Amino acid sequence: MKKFEIKHFGLTVFLVATISFIILGLIDTPNTNNGNIVSTAQKDTGKGYMLGISGFTPANFPDSSTDDLEKYWKEINNYTDIYGIHVGIDGLSLLDTAASSLSVPFEVVTGLKESENWLDNKDRVLNTLTTYLNKYPQIKYLALGNEINIHYDLDSEKFDNFFEAYKYLYTELKKKFPDLKISTTFQYEALIGSGFLMGKDNPDETDMVGEMLDYLDVVSLTVYPYFDFKNPDEIPLDYFAKLLTITSKPIVITETGWISRSKYIGSYAYLTDQGYSGSEDEQVKYLSKLVELIKEYGIEYANWIGLNDFYLWSESSNPFEGHELFDSIGLRHNDGREKLVWDKWVELIVR
Repeated sequence: MKKFEIKHFGLTVFLVATISFIILGLIDTPNTNNGNIVSTAQKDTGKGYMLGISGFTPANFPDSSTDDLEKYWKEINNYTDIYGIHVGIDGLSLLDTAASSLSVPFEVVTGLKESENWLDNKDRVLNTLTTYLNKYPQIKYLALGNEINIHYDLDSEKFDNFFEAYKYLYTELKKKFPDLKISTTFQYEALIGSGFLMGKDNPDETDMVGEMLDYLDVVSLTVYPYFDFKNPDEIPLDYFAKLLTITSKPIVITETGWISRSKYIGSYAYLTDQGYSGSEDEQVKYLSKLVELIKEYGIEYANWIGLNDFYLWSESSNPFEGHELFDSIGLRHNDGREKLVWDKWVELIVR
């Protein structure tokens, strides 16, 4: 693997690199379905693409009731074309509940948190994944490792350990599951460099995608344009053009969204002063822009991160220091109340 220039994002990198493994599904959840196995057929959305939701975010999370959980699975079934399960390799039991509750296909992002642990654990990871993939054919997309370019930037030597394990896992899994679309995910704003919150001096690292193409069925991205743009209207229609110079492989978006908080407090207060905040109106605009980008680039699916907000956040208090970049990103409030973007979302889901 080519040695890319190391860059330092500070707290932002920590949050972006670990958000999926910290708050998305790393808790035990009771099986609240009726025990019936539903159809695993992939549905034709009629749109030519799928819109989904990633992350385990029932209403009132993290203190959700049994009723909240039951309602959550029903809503995921009704208001998604695909569901993203993003958990560590030891948290895949969430699939047991999801698979018996949902009729939509799944994309799974999983792996080990620490890059240096992959090689020593590659056979354990392979055996675990083989078990779940045999059990749940509704898993259509599998990503091994999350936002790996950020992990590379934090420690390139440890990343080589991951990459050797990844090549092994990709090769072995393709033998067993040739129709499964396997990839790893890249954090797009960090990958293309030169952004505001991701660092104005960061280099373009899209070559990293090119060096992994033999082991990618799709190019999987997490996409957070509010890291770099003050308003969704500023996002150019050629936003993914750099990737087209490297590959014609399909693009998928495992996580995306736009925040609804209009101001930050605490360590991110400076962002508000510079205009990098959000609103419910901006969420609506971003969803429209996202659909434009999906159609422009033939993106197979895009998953919004969070049906409901992760926490009961406030613009006047700061109960969850460090999570302000993500705590208001849901399509609805933490208690399940609809945001303005919800009606637009429902319109786009074809049943």
